[in-house]
Amino acid sequence: MSKPKFPVTVKRGHTIVKIYRTPSRGCDAYTVSYYLGDQRVRKTFADYGLATTEAETVANKLSTGEVNVLTLTSGDRLATAINQHPPQSTTDPDSVLYRKANGQAARLCFGAHALMENRNGLCADLTLHNPIAESEPVVALQQADAHEQLHEGVTIQTLGADKNYHQQGFVQGCRERAIAPHVACKDKVNVAGLDGRTTPRQSYQVSLKIRKRVEEILGWIKTVGGFRRSRYRGLERTQAWGYFVAGTYNLLRMARLAAG
Repeated sequence: MSKPKFPVTVKRGHTIVKIYRTPSRGCDAYTVSYYLGDQRVRKTFADYGLATTEAETVANKLSTGEVNVLTLTSGDRLATAINQHPPQSTTDPDSVLYRKANGQAARLCFGAHALMENRNGLCADLTLHNPIAESEPVVALQQADAHEQLHEGVTIQTLGADKNYHQQGFVQGCRERAIAPHVACKDKVNVAGLDGRTTPRQSYQVSLKIRKRVEEILGWIKTVGGFRRSRYRGLERTQAWGYFVAGTYNLLRMARLAAG
């Protein structure tokens, strides 16, 4: 039996539990690690099989919430309570508890997604959304549809994105809209619709280079525009503020372009 590659990830929906190999006193131990809100929980086992069983059990409990509280430990009761009654802001119920990446604390927030025009680096759209209910690839396709409907006669030819968008749903959605998906590819991951017929082209390489400018937009909006922390309650009011800030960025950007 081949040894697994650590850390081993057990995923159930949005729930992620990891198993780490931790040498202890000359022999291997296995630590099951997961998050309860912003608190990290670790349990160590001497046997890999027991650690795997624990990780699968915890992942199932956290993802479904269908557990018998009488049979749980204190830590499991806390996990169940968080799953059945997720933390919610007392001042802004529209915000959701979300963790941007593994190892980071979950925070109450909105999701924000920017669509950039490649030629001049202008912000074509800024959408605030629920990052759990609507993933970034889904929002990107919605923005592309809305942009073409808003600007009659405009046709999006290419859509550049990072590796998070290298997935079947996004690539297929682009192809259905006659848009070339210029997405950064993950290593050793094959997605139908994005292969050697697209990636060697010069336009694909240019898109991968230019798409990084969108980080300049997001960085300006967070720092200068003050969007790192919401000032208004509710998704609708915060979205209106987002349009104002993005419009301000575009005015400054166009002034720089006109100045040469």
